[in-house]
Amino acid sequence: MDDPLPTFGSNLRKARLARGLSQERLAHQCGLNMTHVARIERAEREPGIRTVSKLTRGLGIPASVLFDGIDGASS
Repeated sequence: MDDPLPTFGSNLRKARLARGLSQERLAHQCGLNMTHVARIERAEREPGIRTVSKLTRGLGIPASVLFDGIDGASS
């Protein structure tokens, strides 16, 4: 099985950029540290379910968007 973190990070980055948000702005909207968001996007950190929930609320998207392409998931 391929590592899902790079796909998740890429999906997060695409969703963030599609909304015109910087990592700093997204982190602020989600109540997260900007470094944490950056590390998730670079596949250096694995987000927990609470973090995923904060990210999806901050982006206004369903979680399926962030998991698109992981283990056959598609949005």
